[in-house]
Amino acid sequence: TRAELTHAKELALSFAGIALLEEYNEGLSAFCKLLGWPTCPKVASKQLRGQHAEHHGIANMMRKYGYGPEVLADFVDAAQLSTELYYFGRELYRAQQLRLGLPPPSPGLIPPAER
Repeated sequence: TRAELTHAKELALSFAGIALLEEYNEGLSAFCKLLGWPTCPKVASKQLRGQHAEHHGIANMMRKYGYGPEVLADFVDAAQLSTELYYFGRELYRAQQLRLGLPPPSPGLIPPAER
């Protein structure tokens, strides 16, 4: 609900740090900096992500299951509040990274195979 989204945003504003799963090492660097740790472990990107699975793309999923544009529209409507919370957190993360002197999140959200 909209009230739950508002509450989730208020909670996010109270967090000491924000990280994005898709930018794991960058978020880890921020936490290390916030905690005052002089060094920070890195996880090899190979451990974080497998090969992009073509069958996970929205176009492929719709084709595979025979969904039309109306199903995509229903999905987008249903995911609206979650998507809004994600981008709210992403902007908090961007501000945090800049405040800490770290690179902001990358602008690319869509896997290359989907562009």
